Amino acid sequence: MQTFFFPGLGHAPPTLTGTEDGLNQLVNALQNWVQHGHEPQSFTEVTASGENLRVCAYPDKSVVTGYSGGNPVITCAHRDSVPAEQAAASLTVWDRS
Repeated sequence: MQTFFFPGLGHAPPTLTGTEDGLNQLVNALQNWVQHGHEPQSFTEVTASGENLRVCAYPDKSVVTGYSGGNPVITCAHRDSVPAEQAAASLTVWDRS
């Protein structure tokens, strides 16, 4: 199972880089995964301020690995576990009972 957390979205689809709108890109990624076995590793979201934000499959996290032309190069770093405070903060009402 893959989970992607897009910060600050609410219920609207994300604005992603590329020629298609974000919702179509997400549906196409899901379809490509189910039909061809190519699971998505990350998406690149365009923030409200116009910056590109790499959104990695949870629990991986985005890290800046360098700079190219003054722009940060962002990759996904693998995490084997989630920090305890983050895990505790993500519990739902059902998890706590």
